[in-house]
Amino acid sequence: MGTTNNKKKTLKNIKGLDKAHPYSRKASQMKRAILRTSTMSTKDSLRQEPKQRVVDKLLWFKEKADDVLTLDQLREVIEEYINRNMEEIMELKKNWRQGRPKPNRLDLLENLHSKEMQDFKLGFEVPDLTNKDVIDYYKVWKGDYNAISDIKIVRVKQTADSGENDSVMKDDQ
Repeated sequence: MGTTNNKKKTLKNIKGLDKAHPYSRKASQMKRAILRTSTMSTKDSLRQEPKQRVVDKLLWFKEKADDVLTLDQLREVIEEYINRNMEEIMELKKNWRQGRPKPNRLDLLENLHSKEMQDFKLGFEVPDLTNKDVIDYYKVWKGDYNAISDIKIVRVKQTADSGENDSVMKDDQ
């Protein structure tokens, strides 16, 4: 026998919730609906996580977007962003006792720092804070993920290569 498609998927569709016997079909429907709701919310939060990281990064740079920056100033701001967790890393290293396993938070922050440094060497994506028009739009941006495509993003390398125009690669947006 195959499965049926007429299962109740939400608690609001199940009538008489307070009268359900613990082992009844109605109780099974309720368990399925609750499990489905929790699974859906978990998957939704996992889907939103990468989006939230991008928004958090852009909001951090928004605080630094007071006026037009030169390329060297932009590199300094990027280095400040990359080193934003160094105090916490030093504190965790200071409290970490040798012979004990490394704290997960310390491992996570060190991996994040090394990944961001590697990205900076290859090209770190930031809003174009060298352009007045971009900064004006960026200041009024409210942190909406769907409006990120309106912000001009550039890649900035840590050091200028001889073959590139001052190590800024502008994305077409």
